[in-house]
Amino acid sequence: MSSQLDTRREVLFSPNIIQPLVERLPGWVDHLNWEDGEDSDGHQSEVVVQREIGMRLKTLLPATELVRQNKMLVSDSDGKHIPDIIIDEIGGGCWAVIELKTLLEGDQLPAAEILEDLHKLCKYENSNPNALCMFMLVASENKLTNSRRQQNWETLPISINGDVFLSASPRPQEINDTHVAIPWVMSSVAQAAHVYVWLIRHSTRIENPRVGSYRFNARMERSLTYQPPIPTT
Repeated sequence: MSSQLDTRREVLFSPNIIQPLVERLPGWVDHLNWEDGEDSDGHQSEVVVQREIGMRLKTLLPATELVRQNKMLVSDSDGKHIPDIIIDEIGGGCWAVIELKTLLEGDQLPAAEILEDLHKLCKYENSNPNALCMFMLVASENKLTNSRRQQNWETLPISINGDVFLSASPRPQEINDTHVAIPWVMSSVAQAAHVYVWLIRHSTRIENPRVGSYRFNARMERSLTYQPPIPTT
């Protein structure tokens, strides 16, 4: 009887994690720069931005232990591969993997570094096919519209185009023979810094749903017996 009661008390929660994170991140970068007396899209190191994302994720998820940073996820003949952020599922398993790159004022971001992250994400997706494997770019609008930058990035398998991010159907961009990058989420708030997220998937899983909601069951326990405080002498 008690087990049936416990089951009835359980409630399914499904908070959207990815969209709120992307929407709020430009504001967090702006605040960090305000504290430093810099412009809204001024330089913040990737480590600082990653730490900010990790801290905020812990407030969106049911347990802080579900967020891991700079921990090995895949080991193969090429070595050990360590993503920036891992979000675990309750009870085990990987829910999401994030590789982060920043391109704010004063930054230089070679195309080779982006390509390296994309290939790492392909490895993560192979070993965790049910996980959301994401490449996240936090960039200054001025940097993105720079003609020299655009020319340097012409060889990249991903391109930044607002239309593809707004598409309801997948618009895959080919990384290699097996994997694609699907433009997924972009920040919509008009701020100096912008955030773009690509979902990395095997070409056979392009049509799989793109869902950024973290689903979990929770039960609120409450004591039915009043315990009076113990008097002090």
